[in-house]
Amino acid sequence: MSYGGTILEALQNTARSLRSYVTPSHLAVFRELRKHSELPDGKIALFDFTDVRIDSVMGRYLHHIVRDFNVNGYAPVFVDNFGFLATGYKKKYKAKLFELPFAVVSGPEQLERPFVYVTDRKDAKLQTNAELTVFVDYTKRRAVRSNEVELPLFAHPKITESNELPPQFDGQDLRPVRVFFAGNTNPRKYGRSTVSSVYGMLSRAEILNAVREHFATADTATSMGQIENLPENELLLIETQHHRIPPERWLDTMKQADFFLACPGTVMPLCHNLVEALSCGTIPILQYHQYLNPELRDGENCITFHDLHSLSLTVQRALDMSRDEILRMRASAREYYDRYFTEGAFASRLLEHESKNLTLLMNAYRIPIQKKI
Repeated sequence: MSYGGTILEALQNTARSLRSYVTPSHLAVFRELRKHSELPDGKIALFDFTDVRIDSVMGRYLHHIVRDFNVNGYAPVFVDNFGFLATGYKKKYKAKLFELPFAVVSGPEQLERPFVYVTDRKDAKLQTNAELTVFVDYTKRRAVRSNEVELPLFAHPKITESNELPPQFDGQDLRPVRVFFAGNTNPRKYGRSTVSSVYGMLSRAEILNAVREHFATADTATSMGQIENLPENELLLIETQHHRIPPERWLDTMKQADFFLACPGTVMPLCHNLVEALSCGTIPILQYHQYLNPELRDGENCITFHDLHSLSLTVQRALDMSRDEILRMRASAREYYDRYFTEGAFASRLLEHESKNLTLLMNAYRIPIQKKI
């Protein structure tokens, strides 16, 4: 598959962009949302999207971008683009944005005061009264120019919507579980797949099977009662397709462990739960530390492995680690989160960038990183 996109993808995007024009519910949503014409007071971030790819994964990435500017005091204003507004309630996380105070305008020329301009229009023009312009690029590539910024990983919207972030915890407390994993383990999704063939990494199924085989102390939670208050355990695994952890309980559960076994996703290494673990000071054990920017550092804010043999050694390293070293790394993991991934940090980075005309690469995270020799 080409990272630049395929003909099939283009046809699918075109079909999605046309669907709203013949869907009554979409037409009704469009008429409803565009009634919000009164501009909010204060700072404004204008979002001008015409490409259906901004709605990917139920509007998850859009949700992050808009909220990040909102945390920095910028009220969202959306350009009156039919395709974007018509699916306003169709996409789960996009719909959450319309619960914020917002407005809809015909275009940037309607704004008479300075604003941040975020757009994916290929023909977009630089606005003289924009304090920052961010051009969204869906090309699957890494940043190569100084004014290009890669969209980072972030906490999942279902977590940010149902929890206080960052969570509070006692940095010196004793936690009942040393090494913890929770996630979907369906082999059809998490067996040997793209993660192995494209990224050269162990799949989630391979990692968990190896841990179970090598460590006799590995235990699997069998009831929701166990999940509410995790039992003392060296190594606890929770398969969420069998024992679902409610989003509002997820961080409280994560905070009960010293280490989190951060297994990869289905088609790429990165998973939201890595950032969520860091927010709890729960030290990640992972193979893809270099996929964050800046990359995580072994022995500082994570511990790493690169194959099945080193996986066993790394888990054992976590089990044998002294309390003082764990507390040091716990503080470092949380410090990393606070500096780079707390809500609003990404938008602050854009606002403080030396260039005021930036390109935001939405799909850079999909590109494999060459292993360092």
